[in-house]
Amino acid sequence: MKKNKLFTLFPLLLSVSLFLVGCGDKIEETLTEKVIEQGTDGEIDIDSKDGEVSFGTEDGSLTTGENLEWPKESMGSLPEPDATFLSITDLKEEDATSVILTFDKNDGGSDYMEELIDLGYVQRSFTKTETNIMYMAVKEDNTSIILNYDTVEGNGSITLSRNNDSAKEFFENEMTEDEQPVEINMDESMDWPKDSMDNIPPINALITSVSQDSNRVSIGFKGIAEQDMISYIDEIQSLGFDAKVTEMVMDDLLTYTASNQKEDMISVNWSSNEGSITYTKQ
Repeated sequence: MKKNKLFTLFPLLLSVSLFLVGCGDKIEETLTEKVIEQGTDGEIDIDSKDGEVSFGTEDGSLTTGENLEWPKESMGSLPEPDATFLSITDLKEEDATSVILTFDKNDGGSDYMEELIDLGYVQRSFTKTETNIMYMAVKEDNTSIILNYDTVEGNGSITLSRNNDSAKEFFENEMTEDEQPVEINMDESMDWPKDSMDNIPPINALITSVSQDSNRVSIGFKGIAEQDMISYIDEIQSLGFDAKVTEMVMDDLLTYTASNQKEDMISVNWSSNEGSITYTKQ
């Protein structure tokens, strides 16, 4: 229960910190501690000095301020990003540290993700929208990282989890065999609805269903490997479906939704060798 309450309190603590920064008044700190403690099962310690405010319980701590330094000891081998650090959260039970920041450059988040890849982090999930990217990866030292950032404003967060169970499980069960090609019998496939799909190329898969109305076509398919699916999505993107993009990659799951200049929209979904394509005309 304390852990959940700690998460609930952090927005309140951040608001209180704005009031306390710079005041250095121990009476104000004591009064604030008593107010916050009413929402917890334990005690809250507050310390404000030199433009920083720190809050602590037995479950973790939060530090906010104007001149925070990168928590090098907590973040292990992670490189320090070129950024301004706004808050640092340590959660003891999760053995995790999270840093909220603003990257100094517009493409700072993308640059940092490349640094993580160079460090040996293996992607487990990747989600991209027009304004946001979330990247989750694991490493053989049993750490897990979540990088989340706004591609327009540069705001974001980096969360490092140490001794992570999902990282351990991933590397213990990692398959080293090459992906086997998926065999399909095209004689059993339905026809690709060419007249309704404009310049969208047919997918090299077994088409299991086709549904159409006045401005929409939905196609079900199976028997296609992940790498072939990625290549097909790349081809769709090269045809001009590169606006209002929402993209997600997670283990054996792929999704890609985008529109073109005419605001026609396509949605491609794939999981475990089967999926669907929905094309909507304007």
